[in-house]
Amino acid sequence: MELFKITPITFILDMYDPYYTTDYQIFLKYFKDFAKNHERNDAEIKEAAELQKAESKPSSTQKQQSPRLSMKHVNVKLPDTYYNGCNLWLLKPTDYNRGRGINLFNKQSTLEHCLKCFQTGEDGEKSSAPKKVGSSSTPNPKNTNLNLVKSHRFVVQKYIEKPMLIDQRKFDIRTWVLIDHEMNLYQFKESYLRLSSEPFSLDETQIEDKYIHLTNNAVQKYGKNYGKHESGNIISFDEIEVK
Repeated sequence: MELFKITPITFILDMYDPYYTTDYQIFLKYFKDFAKNHERNDAEIKEAAELQKAESKPSSTQKQQSPRLSMKHVNVKLPDTYYNGCNLWLLKPTDYNRGRGINLFNKQSTLEHCLKCFQTGEDGEKSSAPKKVGSSSTPNPKNTNLNLVKSHRFVVQKYIEKPMLIDQRKFDIRTWVLIDHEMNLYQFKESYLRLSSEPFSLDETQIEDKYIHLTNNAVQKYGKNYGKHESGNIISFDEIEVK
């Protein structure tokens, strides 16, 4: 299996890059067209492919005709897991870990608000007083919005809207590997899964709920239901077979 066939669609945005404006506009176009392109059915794509094939051997009649649908206007159909009617994306600053700075959005206005906040490390709409963010300052993990960090470089990645769930909750798999000097990879058997505290939902009112969408322990440990379903929101591979 090829890695990039299963990796979600990813863009890099760097505010310090001279091509940032261009990169941002390219993403916006893709973002706006994504749902529309994804929902096009296989019949349309097949029709476009046939038209494209016909165009490669144009007749005198065909040269005067404009095809109703051109292949260049149709994206390859993406996995069904990418889209469930929400067109949800992740915005992640590149210099942070433990879930810090991750925001979800399905509106351009939300994305632009987050990017503006990243420039200063402040959430102007939700912060009542200025907060300095630096090496000696740590963002408040209890804050619903996690964009109170300062950054200029981001990964924008398609959110999996139909993820595999355990007890209706999201999870990730944590495993240890060893890579030797000959690039041989060995995986340890003692792996485990980290689960969210709340049932998965794409409801518009819950997009900012980190206890639904982020499985990081550094985030989940502040949730009201942390540890309710299993100790530390963690289960082993052996335990998953029981569930």
